[in-house]
Amino acid sequence: MSLSNQDANQLRTRLERNSNLSIKSKTNLNSFIEKKKNAFDRSTFMQQYNARMRNLRNRDASLGINSKRKRSRGNLNSAMENSNGYASNGSVNPGKRGRSSPRGPLSAVSGASNTSNNENVSMNRSNNDNGYGGFSSNNENGNGYGGFSNNENNLERNTKRRKNNSQAQAATNKAAANNARRKAVANAKKKAILARQQVNVKTNANAKAAANAKAKENYNKLRIKRNSLPRGLYNIFSNTILQNAVKQGRYQNMNTQINSKIKLANNNERRIKIQLNKIPIGNFRRNVQSKINNVRGNNSKTTALLQQINTEQKKINANAKAKAAAATQAAKNANANAARARANANAAIANARVNVKINNLANIRDVVTLMLSKDQLIEIAKNLKVSYTKSNKVPKLKDTILKHNNKNDLIKEVNNQLVGDAESKKIAEKVNSYISGIRNIKSKTRPNYTASLVILYIKDLSKVARTKVITNGRNLLQLMNGINSRTISNNNIKKEEQISNEEFTDLVFIMWLDGVHDNYITKTLDTWFNETTLFSDTQKKLVVKGWNTPFIQIINSLKLPKGNKNILTSSLSNFSSGWEKDVKTYLTEKYKNDAIPISTSLAQQVTSSIPQNINIGVDQEYTDNNENSITRFIQDHTRATNSKTDVNTLITYGQAFDPGRSMVSRGVHEDIEKLTLDKLLNKKFISKKKYYLCDMKIDLKVGNTSVFKLQVQKDFSNNVNASFNNKKILTGISARQAKNANGDIIAVSKYFGDALQYYSLAVMDNRKRTESPKTERFFFGSGDSMALLGYDRVCEILKKSIRMVIDFPEKYGPKIHVVGLNGTVRNTPQPAYSTMTGAGVQNNNRNNAISK
Repeated sequence: MSLSNQDANQLRTRLERNSNLSIKSKTNLNSFIEKKKNAFDRSTFMQQYNARMRNLRNRDASLGINSKRKRSRGNLNSAMENSNGYASNGSVNPGKRGRSSPRGPLSAVSGASNTSNNENVSMNRSNNDNGYGGFSSNNENGNGYGGFSNNENNLERNTKRRKNNSQAQAATNKAAANNARRKAVANAKKKAILARQQVNVKTNANAKAAANAKAKENYNKLRIKRNSLPRGLYNIFSNTILQNAVKQGRYQNMNTQINSKIKLANNNERRIKIQLNKIPIGNFRRNVQSKINNVRGNNSKTTALLQQINTEQKKINANAKAKAAAATQAAKNANANAARARANANAAIANARVNVKINNLANIRDVVTLMLSKDQLIEIAKNLKVSYTKSNKVPKLKDTILKHNNKNDLIKEVNNQLVGDAESKKIAEKVNSYISGIRNIKSKTRPNYTASLVILYIKDLSKVARTKVITNGRNLLQLMNGINSRTISNNNIKKEEQISNEEFTDLVFIMWLDGVHDNYITKTLDTWFNETTLFSDTQKKLVVKGWNTPFIQIINSLKLPKGNKNILTSSLSNFSSGWEKDVKTYLTEKYKNDAIPISTSLAQQVTSSIPQNINIGVDQEYTDNNENSITRFIQDHTRATNSKTDVNTLITYGQAFDPGRSMVSRGVHEDIEKLTLDKLLNKKFISKKKYYLCDMKIDLKVGNTSVFKLQVQKDFSNNVNASFNNKKILTGISARQAKNANGDIIAVSKYFGDALQYYSLAVMDNRKRTESPKTERFFFGSGDSMALLGYDRVCEILKKSIRMVIDFPEKYGPKIHVVGLNGTVRNTPQPAYSTMTGAGVQNNNRNNAISK
């Protein structure tokens, strides 16, 4: 705010009363008031006015000028005499007292000159009295001649005059010197004043420049903040308005105003978006979003837009309500139709439930390829009248059946082998009825697990054999008693483990490679993984990018695909026959310092420092040339003298679920065959076998996310169910499961036919028997390279000891490599009777005693 007229008049009044300023200075300040009173705001004007007044006052003081100085009054002899009647030193009036005049000490000269003049006047008067002014008759003697005396007086007077003139000249010179000195002092003071004035001018200029810079900075701050405002508020704060606010010292006020508008705009935008988010995505929502920036910051426009949104929301709610009513009515109609359909269906199956039939040829192919047992395949071939022999291997049987010309007959025969719901119920009821006849029960729950295994066995039989067992059950009780007596006392297995992203990635990779090995996965790793439903999107995100883990790098370095192609970009067609051999060679080399190579051409004896049962779960072994190396090692093993170490076949749920179970001699298949015999079993039918049956839950997590969840559980009716990541694994084969199965479920069932065995064995810890000092130890045996690789990696991830039996094909000699045996092996001193070939000499000495 500029200076008002009232303020200006007050300044003038005070200025007039100021006695420290000269008239010229007052005139200067009055002119400044008149010209500048409207040029600045009041604060800036007063700063500049006060600075100007100080400068003028200092100048007046340095020049000895101020308003108290007055002109001389009365009869003053010199301009240097002040108004108080005092004369400055050097005044023409020597009788006066005062300060020195700037002209120096001239009073003596002036006084002498005046005296001389007075004397001359007196002498002239005397001469005039005599009528002659040049000479005076002063002859006191009255001689009448006075000329000589006058000459003496003139000489004296001239001498005196010359003396006085000389003194006056000296005084004049001294006064001139004083004047020069005083003039120099005055000039120095004047220069000092000018220098101070210049400093003040420069200081004022710097202050003004700093003020201008600050003003520019504040203006830029306001402009930047203004630019963040929405379009509707931008013009309220023009550049001119911002500049004037800064010039008038109202920066803070303007900043507050802009902040207030920004806050208002943000609040308006928040209110609009909260309401708008309730509207479905569409044209209305997009149109409103484009208007937000134009209305925010304006309460009236914001309110109008919110009203539009609310109106649209009411329309949407009304439409939704109408649709819900229509859906409710449709549901009622559907329920009525479903009720009629159920009534018709119940009428059709009132007397008995029937098997669900599979009409999809692709699913039929999956069932034949992956799920049916050898007995079932033989019966299908027999009924289809295709050429076969009982010595045919399972792969050849499958291939022969699938090439049958009449697909309708093929579908009929496969459906006939499947176990329907009604038949499954009958099997369970039959087996469970024998539980009470199991003797020597040491555990109340063990007979139920025994029954659950036998139920799985029966479902693996052909249709004709199943019917026979259900009808008479001749050997059921004897078989159940034998299994129960050889079952290892156990607790349920529960393993929950934290694993890394790399370890999870390795497990997924092994699953894919196993599918390539068994020809049911034909795509590259990335393609299969992206398409599979075995893992959720959340689980898939935890896999290492690019499958770059140390384990996968090692497998890739084996150059398994043809042409040294990278395994990560390879599909089934890139693998040549027999590539799995390189995996087995890798494992053998890995454990060459720990593995014990054992030739099984002759019977072997294992001795160890502690009594133990070496229980081998056999997944697969080579049989093309009647090698059966693992089974031969088990069956021909005899106790060494003074040794209590025995070797047994181990059977778990994993062996019962394995589609290749019929390929293992003396294992599950042998038990199943005993169910169909018409004669009673001999007492030693179950020797050399151990059973480990229990519920199992393995939950592997990355962070808080379960990524590999494997469960095996017996239900109340003693049927065993298995699942992976909450997806059911087909155990045995049922019509309902096969009909509804997609490729993933069939494939995962095949994978866990092998994997369930080695996962189970990996988590089984040694168990010390309570009735004897022997320790039960568990080994995984197989000639399947992928199963061995999976077992090895799972043990590493779960930090378990490796106990593995590696089978080699015949061209290497019937040989096995045992890792983790913890004992010594030697040939039996005297050849034992071979239970595999019937060759050799029967020997009943104590070295051949069977472990119980």
